[in-house]
Amino acid sequence: MRCVKHVPFLFLLGFANFGFAKELSLMSGFYRGQDGDGQPTKREISVGSRFGFDIVDRRMWYLQARLTSTSFSGDNAPDGSTGLLLGGGQYYFLKSFEKGIHSYISWLGYFMNETNSPSAGTEIETNGLFYAGSAGFRFDFTKALIMDIEVQFFNSGLTSKTTTTNTAGGVSTETSTKRTELFAQTFAGGTNAMLFNLGYQF
Repeated sequence: MRCVKHVPFLFLLGFANFGFAKELSLMSGFYRGQDGDGQPTKREISVGSRFGFDIVDRRMWYLQARLTSTSFSGDNAPDGSTGLLLGGGQYYFLKSFEKGIHSYISWLGYFMNETNSPSAGTEIETNGLFYAGSAGFRFDFTKALIMDIEVQFFNSGLTSKTTTTNTAGGVSTETSTKRTELFAQTFAGGTNAMLFNLGYQF
């Protein structure tokens, strides 16, 4: 799947949700680049957003989307890569420690298609259905501005497939791995398991 196919769809998704979403959050974006002597130049564009609805009985449904596109240039540069995530889930708000600070747990189910090229002539594509569970705190800075700090407990693939294609030497080879996970690991390491989500309520 190529980035050019996803861009119109993501923009339509964003504009459609402005009509009925109650909050719009930025999760990732927008651009970063990397240059080094003797290394390929890397350019990455990423946009990730979350669209929340009304809070009813401490529960809030949300939609989530993320689009990434990475390109390389230079000698022996890898192929470009793309990523698409579309999903939805629910917050459940727990105790409010004081005005403007709220605790919550949440779950997310999503479809993801992602291609990655770790080296020239090699492409890895992963797609499937995934699910995740998290807990965090929401800070209401003003009536409109919010921030979530969230820790992910687990992120598992309900059903997914990873295909590795190697075209080095002019010969194409392909290997595939399928995964099914009904599994939750209740610990995660490093800041990669943390999410900082800046949002606007309207």
